[in-house]
Amino acid sequence: KPFDLAVDRLPLKLERKLDALVNLCRRNGVALFLSIHDWMHVELSNDELQAQRTFARLIAERYRNVPGFMIDIQNEPAVNLPRSDDATAHEDVTMLWNDWLRARYGSDAALREAWTLSPPEVDLGRIPYRAGRDAWEDVRTLDADEFRNVLVRRWARANYEGAKEADPAVPVTVGFLQEYYHLNKLACVGEVDFANAHSYSTIDVLRADLKLFDRRFEGKSISLGEFG
Repeated sequence: KPFDLAVDRLPLKLERKLDALVNLCRRNGVALFLSIHDWMHVELSNDELQAQRTFARLIAERYRNVPGFMIDIQNEPAVNLPRSDDATAHEDVTMLWNDWLRARYGSDAALREAWTLSPPEVDLGRIPYRAGRDAWEDVRTLDADEFRNVLVRRWARANYEGAKEADPAVPVTVGFLQEYYHLNKLACVGEVDFANAHSYSTIDVLRADLKLFDRRFEGKSISLGEFG
């Protein structure tokens, strides 16, 4: 759990395992691409996010002098937000959602005018996060999906800044899933040093994906974190 990472130093058992892994890699000339989080969603509370940021700093701090050491913030992250009335997001996420809507629309009247198919239940400040209908023209659904990217960038930025606080030179990225429906990896590479994607697709699909995911025009190298 994210709160398990709210520590002042790495647990000794984990530290020894990672030290062994780092030393084995150095001895055999392997560049280590260490995934520091796994199987956690990214729609975190502020406190959970701070715990992850602290953990990223501790990892980068311990291995700051290791050549060829890189950080994968998380292996194949996904956003798990409610899309219906029978579930609720964390209150910190709900607050961010309302702040984002307020910045986007400015007033309740403008929001209601945009969300004609799935109108807001309450005034700005208290609107629960959920998507609207599956209809193409439902702007609430569009906004709900765009906000998922906002949360991914918030999450990636916090972990990135935590690692860079300890070691400004360490390369940091996210190992994105090959699919786009979990999150829009094209819109979420801006917070990291280089682009990294996974792919088990056929070569014709891989070609197209790499062409889409190639961010070299933004000064970011492209790499495959998993493939086959």
